[in-house]
Amino acid sequence: MKRSAFFGVFLPILSIALSGVSFFSRPTKAVAAADDYYSSIDWTQKGATLKTSLSHLIRKHEDVGYDGLWNVYKSADVRPDGKIWDMYSDQTNYVPGGSAQGKNYSKEGDSYNREHTIPQSVFKKKSPMKADAFHVYPTDGYVNNRRSTYPHADVDASKVTYSSHHGFVKIGTCSDEGISGTVCEVADEYKGDFARTYFYFVTCYQDEMKNGGWGSYAPFDYSSALGIDPDYLAVYLRWSKLDPVSLKEINRNNAVYAFQKNRNPFIDHPEAIEKIWGNGGSSGSSSLSSSSASTSSSSISSSSQSSSPEPVVLESIRVNGSWTVPFGDEAKGDIRVEADYSDGSNKDITSLVTLPKPNNKKLGEQILTVSYQGKTAPLHAKVTNIGAKPGEVASDKEVTIQPKTANGSVSYISSDASWTASNSSSGINTQSNGDHVNLGSSKNAGSITLSSSTMHQIRQVKLAVTSFSGETPVVTCVISSIRHSVTMTPSLTEMVFDFGEGVQGDTITISNDGGKKRVQITSLSIVCREGKEASFTPEEQANAWATYFLANTNSYDPDVWLSLGDEYRAMTADSIAFYQTNKATETFLQSVDARYEEVRKRYSAWNFQGNEPRPEANVPTSSSSSLSSSSSFDSIASSTEITRASEPDFLLWPIFVAAGVILLLGGVVLLLWIHHRKK
Repeated sequence: MKRSAFFGVFLPILSIALSGVSFFSRPTKAVAAADDYYSSIDWTQKGATLKTSLSHLIRKHEDVGYDGLWNVYKSADVRPDGKIWDMYSDQTNYVPGGSAQGKNYSKEGDSYNREHTIPQSVFKKKSPMKADAFHVYPTDGYVNNRRSTYPHADVDASKVTYSSHHGFVKIGTCSDEGISGTVCEVADEYKGDFARTYFYFVTCYQDEMKNGGWGSYAPFDYSSALGIDPDYLAVYLRWSKLDPVSLKEINRNNAVYAFQKNRNPFIDHPEAIEKIWGNGGSSGSSSLSSSSASTSSSSISSSSQSSSPEPVVLESIRVNGSWTVPFGDEAKGDIRVEADYSDGSNKDITSLVTLPKPNNKKLGEQILTVSYQGKTAPLHAKVTNIGAKPGEVASDKEVTIQPKTANGSVSYISSDASWTASNSSSGINTQSNGDHVNLGSSKNAGSITLSSSTMHQIRQVKLAVTSFSGETPVVTCVISSIRHSVTMTPSLTEMVFDFGEGVQGDTITISNDGGKKRVQITSLSIVCREGKEASFTPEEQANAWATYFLANTNSYDPDVWLSLGDEYRAMTADSIAFYQTNKATETFLQSVDARYEEVRKRYSAWNFQGNEPRPEANVPTSSSSSLSSSSSFDSIASSTEITRASEPDFLLWPIFVAAGVILLLGGVVLLLWIHHRKK
C-alpha cells in the first residue's frame, strides 16, 4: 500500500473516531463569562452616566416571547428539589411544565403563572418588557392575583389586609416614610432579589421610560435620569443591602443569559447600585442629570486616585452557632455571622444577611449557605422529631347576625359580641316590621356594614334572602378591596360570597347596586377560619422518618441505630400509627420495614418499634453488632432504591471507546506497513 493511499484511508477513519468522542460525550453547560460581558463598561463612571452605559449594553437582548418564558423557568427557576422556585409562596411544590402551569386557581397552591414585577399596564403590555425574564417570575397564581398591581415596599404589621401562607407575602398599608397607600411586601430572603429587579428594569428600559406614553407607577420617576422615586429608592437600597446577592440569583442570571443574551448587572456587580443611586454616585440624588454625573466622574484626577489609601476589602464571612429544627417547626438557636476584612478587623453582620431557611420536613443534618457581598459560609442545621408538635388544626367558625326591623329602625343581634352591624342612613326600607331588613328602597340604594374589633381570615359571607316581585338587584360584598357580586333571582334563597382560603379583614360591606330594586335579607352569616394550619401531617412525618432511615442504614453502626430509634419514638402517636398501618401495603414503607427486620435479625439490634428499653450508647446490642460500620446489607440493597451521585456533565466512556478504536486502527496500519516493507 502506498503511503498516500494509507493516509487517505486512515485519516478519515481517525477523524470519525475522534468526532465520536464529541458526539457521545455530554457537553458541559456554558456559563457566560461576566467579565467579558462587561468589557465595554468603564467602572469609574458614576450616577446616570454609568446607568446609561449599562443600559446600552443590556438593552440589546433577545425577546424569548411570552410563551417562551415557560421554557426559561425550567432552567432558571428550579429549586434543588426539582420544583419551581416560587418567591411568593413557601408552601408550593410545582413541577416545571406540569399540570399546574398557567392553570386556574381558587387558593394558594393551586397553580403557578407569570408574575410581572413591573405591571404590564405600566408599559402597555409592549415587548420586550412583557416577556423579559429578569422581571417576570414564576409565582403562585393566587398570591400573584392578590398582589394585583401594588408596588413593592414594607407593610405596616398592624394594617395587613392579606397575607399568604406563614405571612410569606403581605398586602397592606405601607409603613415606609414618604409612601402612602397599599403595597406588597415580599419575604426577607427575596427582598434583595426584587430590589435588584427594579434597578435592572429602570436601567434596561430607561430610553422607553424617557420617551413617555407609559402609565403611572408609584416607584417610577419619569422626570429623573435615575428613574426611581426617592422614597421607593430608599426602600430598595435598604432591601438590597439587607438581602445580598445569593447563589440562587447568580445561577438564575446565568440561566436567563443563555436565553436572552443579556445579564442583570446588579447581580454581577452589586457595587454598581451604590455607584448609581447611593452615596457612591455623583450626588446620590434621584434628580441627578446625565451631564452632571459625567462632569463629576471626569473630575477625579489620577493624582488624587493614586494618593488614596488602599481600600479595605471583605475577605471572608463566618457563621458562629448552629440550628436545631423540630420537624415542621422554625429553626431554633443563636446564630452570629461575622465578616473579616483585609485590615484585620471584623464586624457583626448578622442583621445585614438573610439566613436561609432549612427544609423543616427533611430529617437529619443540613448545610445551608449564608451569602454576603459575594462571600459565602456554611450554616449547619439539624432537623429532628424530638420536640416536634403538629400544631393547631384550623377550623371554621360561623357568626350569625340577625336583623330586626321595628318602628322604622333596624337593630342587629350577633352571635359573637366581637361583630357588630350597622346600615346606611338611606336606602333601607323600614316600613315593615319583622326579623329582616330590606336592602334598597323605592328611591335609593342601601348598604350594610359588618365590623369586628379584631382581624379575621374571612372565608364566606352568606345572606338568607327573599326577592321582591320583578326586582333583580345586584348585591356586592367587599372585603379589603376584594369584591364579589351576586344577582338576585326570584327563586334564590341564599346568596353566597366565597373568598376561598380567606381574606384578612375586619370590615365587610354589603351594598345594593341602585335604587328602586330591593332584596329582603332575613339573616347574615360570616364564616371565619380560626387557628393555624397543622405544621405537618402524620403521613409527612412517617415518610420523612422512613427516608431518613433508609439513608442511614446502608451500613450498621450501633450509635446511628440508637439515633434512628430515638427519632422513631419521638414521632407523634398518629405518625407512628400511620407507619405501622401502611408498612405492609405501601411499597416505599415496605422496603423500610424489610430493611428494619433484616438489621434486627443480622445484628440483634435494638427493637425500637417494640417496648424494649433503650440500650446505652456505644454499647453493641450483641456480639454480632460489632461489625464495621462499612458492612453493607447485600440481601436487601436490591429491594430499595439507593440515591447515587449525579452523573458528571462529561462522560468518560466515549473517550475510552474512541481510544480503543484508534489503537485498533493503529495496529492494523502497523501490520500493513510491515507487510509492505517485506514486499
